[in-house]
Amino acid sequence: EGSLVRMEYIFGENHDMTPAKKAIGELQSERDQLSDKVAQLEDILQQQNAKIVSAKKLHERAVQQETQALHQIEAAKALDQQRTHDLEKLKARLGEASKALNLRSDAERVARSLADAADAIFPPALVLAGSNGVGKATLIGRLFEAFPDDFSLAVSHTSRPMAEGEVDGTSFNFVGREDMEAAVRDGKFVEVAEVDGELYGTAASAVTAIRGAGRICLLHIDLAGMEQLRSSGLDCVSAWVSPPNPQALTGRLERRGITDKEELQSRVEASEEEERLARLRSDILFDFHIVNDTIDNATAALRNILANYPQFQGRLPPLRPEWKRRAKRDGAARAVGGAAGGASPGGGR
Repeated sequence: EGSLVRMEYIFGENHDMTPAKKAIGELQSERDQLSDKVAQLEDILQQQNAKIVSAKKLHERAVQQETQALHQIEAAKALDQQRTHDLEKLKARLGEASKALNLRSDAERVARSLADAADAIFPPALVLAGSNGVGKATLIGRLFEAFPDDFSLAVSHTSRPMAEGEVDGTSFNFVGREDMEAAVRDGKFVEVAEVDGELYGTAASAVTAIRGAGRICLLHIDLAGMEQLRSSGLDCVSAWVSPPNPQALTGRLERRGITDKEELQSRVEASEEEERLARLRSDILFDFHIVNDTIDNATAALRNILANYPQFQGRLPPLRPEWKRRAKRDGAARAVGGAAGGASPGGGR
């Protein structure tokens, strides 16, 4: 339009500007078409750039997944090698046990010897269950004092934060709540409970590692935990530990620093209810019942329960025959425990 004005000024208003206007109109039309094409090309370019970015992300994700898969394959190979190694060790130890057998003995004696050899390699866990304050931890401490090389305590997992002075892997295995909940869903725990909004539990791998090392795995849990243990199928010998009376439990709780009367009453009442439920479920849950009237009597009873573990044969006084409990394992009879001096089989049956 500016060019037309200048041309009209140069040639005069009477000059015919129609051809010039037409040419300029055509140029404007071509310019508009080119602008449209440029806009279209820019849109196409943006779409291609978006596809390239998306393709890069997909590629990166594929690389990550491939890397994870390779790591999982390596971990699976390592686990398979470890299992193969453990199997070879087991075969070697079973082979040594087989050499000691009298090949002319009858089939029952052979089956019994093989079962004892298997128990020596993978001894059943020892579980002490009871209410808070009945003395489970003290009894376990006595066992460690008397037999430091025969027992290991399964370190529990928890979702709570680590407190000052605690050591990860020794005090507890500290994990995130989401990771622990996922492990629980995957069946990796033999027992788990929620206390004050945080999860506590015993991993099956912790028990397996201790038993695979030829040690007796010790667990101290409450009644609810014992229910879960039985449901998990864990091979264990279990004993319910009771106080001799509510007054004794009250005294123990007071010595722990619990002096608030309402809290004491609440804990004693909870213990009495747990005792009642334990008696109702004793046939299913417990092999023995220990009344902790004195720590020495309870320790003696617990030592006698150990008498039929292969590790302790010849190291403890024999069990009273009427208190032996026989169990079936791999088709062979196996004595797994007994009690004396304050302990009775089957939860006091």
